[in-house]
Amino acid sequence: MKILIVFIFLIHTSCSFLLRTSLTNFNMDPKRTLSHKAKKLIDNSFKNINLSKLQDFHVHSIGVPDKNNNIWISPKLKNFWNIKSYFQYKIYLEASGVRGSKTPVNKQIINRLISLVSQDSRYGKIRVLAFDYNYLLNGKKDLSNSTFYIPNNYVWKLYKKYPKIVIPVMSVHPYKKTALKELIYWGKKGVKMIKWLPNAQNIDPSLKKLNYYYKVLKKYNMSLLTHTGEEQAVDAKHSQYFGNPLLLRRALNLGVNVIMAHFASMGKCKDLDSKTKSKKECFLLAMRLFKNKKYLYNLFADISAVTIFTHVNSNLGVLLDNQKFHHRLVNGSDYPLPAIDALYQTGQLVKLGYLTKKKAKLLDEIYKYNPLLFDFALKRNLTSPKNKKKFLPITFEVPELLR
Repeated sequence: MKILIVFIFLIHTSCSFLLRTSLTNFNMDPKRTLSHKAKKLIDNSFKNINLSKLQDFHVHSIGVPDKNNNIWISPKLKNFWNIKSYFQYKIYLEASGVRGSKTPVNKQIINRLISLVSQDSRYGKIRVLAFDYNYLLNGKKDLSNSTFYIPNNYVWKLYKKYPKIVIPVMSVHPYKKTALKELIYWGKKGVKMIKWLPNAQNIDPSLKKLNYYYKVLKKYNMSLLTHTGEEQAVDAKHSQYFGNPLLLRRALNLGVNVIMAHFASMGKCKDLDSKTKSKKECFLLAMRLFKNKKYLYNLFADISAVTIFTHVNSNLGVLLDNQKFHHRLVNGSDYPLPAIDALYQTGQLVKLGYLTKKKAKLLDEIYKYNPLLFDFALKRNLTSPKNKKKFLPITFEVPELLR
């Protein structure tokens, strides 16, 4: 028993060090520098892109509760005995730059994010996402199945403080009783994007009761950025089904601009168009929607997370090769995930033919310098193994309909 207690104590007290050195292995020294070749790779990555249109569409706002922000974190994330959730939360904090200094945690997180974005002015603005609670169909808040809550006002204040860097993206759960009122409020404020994670928030995008919600989005020209495919970063064990891209047809048919986050690059979903409802790769179903001429002007996708090692397969090559769709893709980092070293394996990309060894080595150097620049440069330097195609520069430029 004593040995077990000592073991648990050692794991708990060394957690931050282990995560910092093995999973969030980037250099936070403000005086850090890059080699000439690495700088050149970054410069080449920005070439031929209209920098006034370059944005990061997918940046998560992480924080901890305090008296000023109304952020809520599930007790599961802070309970050591919930091993997976506990360590996941620790990793996110480490990846966000929390280092246990005297500086308040939220200030460390924001300072780190703004510092990374500001390090190279060419990176452009970032769309920072709020995150609503989980709700039941009857409109009741479901705390037991909620992971965290990042208020819309928190993101709005961040935008007000850094208007040249941050674009606010609100999260309004469609089941909540005040949903339409909130949408109208933010629509009148000029907000242009709403974020959902259906798998974790218990949202069925296909429900008829959401028609009014979609009509308000359409009225105020607010786009819907919604997760597609399997979800692993946030607890979604009860609602993975809702990540099926085919469920988005109702919103699309009502004319809403929909952005499929991650292009459904992970997991299998039911083919709702087949008689057997057999499961297929979610990516293939998302591609079916993308090829539908009916949605040519209101269906988009972001390429966040498509280079995470669990997402990488031949479908990445399909995305690279289909350049006729690149004007409907948008860039996204899914920060703070790029700051978790273990999620990105340049060696895997070399082995599969997406990267050369030479570029992989330079990208590894860039990663320790700035994980956001790494994420961007990585995507700009991917080459499809089959046809040697790349993401066109327009992939990284905001489409007019999403401005």
